[in-house]
Amino acid sequence: MQTEKTVLPLAPLEKQGALQILVYLYQKNGKANISEIKRNVKSSTETILSTVELLKALGLAEDVEKATFPFAHLVWLTEKGRKVAEILQEASHFLQGEQHLKRNQDDPPAPSPQTGQRTRPTRT
Repeated sequence: MQTEKTVLPLAPLEKQGALQILVYLYQKNGKANISEIKRNVKSSTETILSTVELLKALGLAEDVEKATFPFAHLVWLTEKGRKVAEILQEASHFLQGEQHLKRNQDDPPAPSPQTGQRTRPTRT
């Protein structure tokens, strides 16, 4: 029996830090210039520019280059990009919470002051 390989529509976003750029733009109220993105995503300008082109092709972002001083290359999320970035942000927070819970579960139980037996602390 041959199995089909599932190609998720998110596959293009796995490349070139696209997910990071989407979330960063979301955190910056949907817009930032290339210099800000470069400082915070820690990628080369070339990589960021090609990623912005990918995001534009997917309908997730738009951009404009200002041709007069002070020169700037501004990138912003489209409504579709904002929705995708919001979901990514929520997933990130969810996964961070899961990591926190897993770390707590991996910790050895603390001894009970009353019995001296090791018990897990109750979460409230």
